Amino acid sequence: MIVGFFTDHKFVTFNGNVYTTGSLEAEIWSKYLVHGVEQLKVFGRETKFQKPRAKSYRPGVKFHFLKDYSNLNSLLFSNNQEIREAVSSVDFVICRLPSEIGYRAISEAIKVGKKVYAEVVACPSDNLSNYGNFVAKAYSWVAFSRMRKAVQSAQFVTYVTQEFLQKRYPAKIDSITSAISDVSIPCTKTVSRSVSWRKGGLIKIGLIGSPSSKIKGVDVAIKALSLLLECELNVELRVLGGDDLGRNRKFINKFGVEERVHCEGFLVSRDEVFAWLDSLDIYIQPSYTEGLPRAVVEAMSRGLPVVATNVGGMSELVNNNYLFSPGNFRDLANLIKDLIGEPNEYEVQSKQSLLVSARFIDDLLASQREEFYYEFLRPML
Repeated sequence: MIVGFFTDHKFVTFNGNVYTTGSLEAEIWSKYLVHGVEQLKVFGRETKFQKPRAKSYRPGVKFHFLKDYSNLNSLLFSNNQEIREAVSSVDFVICRLPSEIGYRAISEAIKVGKKVYAEVVACPSDNLSNYGNFVAKAYSWVAFSRMRKAVQSAQFVTYVTQEFLQKRYPAKIDSITSAISDVSIPCTKTVSRSVSWRKGGLIKIGLIGSPSSKIKGVDVAIKALSLLLECELNVELRVLGGDDLGRNRKFINKFGVEERVHCEGFLVSRDEVFAWLDSLDIYIQPSYTEGLPRAVVEAMSRGLPVVATNVGGMSELVNNNYLFSPGNFRDLANLIKDLIGEPNEYEVQSKQSLLVSARFIDDLLASQREEFYYEFLRPML
């Protein structure tokens, strides 16, 4: 039995092996290679312009790179021939949405009567409307409609949120659906945090995301940092996810915070990421769009208070008092300042983080995910 996994994710080939540029690491494929599945074919995109982050290759997984369908020319003029051939080469179709490759794969799979499982992990219109230029904002309505159509074409649908994505992109009435996060953690810390810095001591604020990324809001974090420094707070920003600041370099230079922003590259193992999180005092996620971010759950599992944008399913994780509108660096700075100035509130939010993250422990999610996948494959078993 062969399962196809369709995504817009970008992979890097290095020394004959395939690496992820994001979170599709080798271990993630294990959950698809069960119940008699002999091979998982991953159909995605290849890039030569991003650094490999972690290995994605493993036995039982074969990668096939398709052309980029995420540009205007492809949207208007490309046919589906290579995707049609990809769909015909597998028994079942899994599409991680949003993705242009995923939309086309669903369309082709339905035509030939193959079962489709849609993994809904983010909202495409959020990114376009919260961050993009005028053309992007106008296209956000098209993106919204295409996503809804794709989700309603699938017979099986999982959502990473409990409510947000379900309301925005409902499945058809006879589809089998479930709320199953793609984020899981082995355990949580058992003791909450208390304020660890002395008056005037260094306060370490961190976020996970590519430093050059437009959607992760690194520019917002830099602007908020400059306001905190103007208030004579001894703070620094640590960014995990690469070492290239790209367009955000200009903000560092503009606000003169070169000594206060540290890009700390990539960490491959989960233990290394957890150790890095343990070195922080406050975690922020100022993204312009998210589904249900892994990084926030991982930060919470270490007892970190979190301040984040009110996008996607973030309100299902973060206390509403610590959510702010995308791009509003002044609110971000004020919320961080509140946590710094109120030790009791800091500890309350640390305890809340541990409580929320406990919902994502591996063992609790694994059985739910396996039952759903079994039902998806059942006619062939």
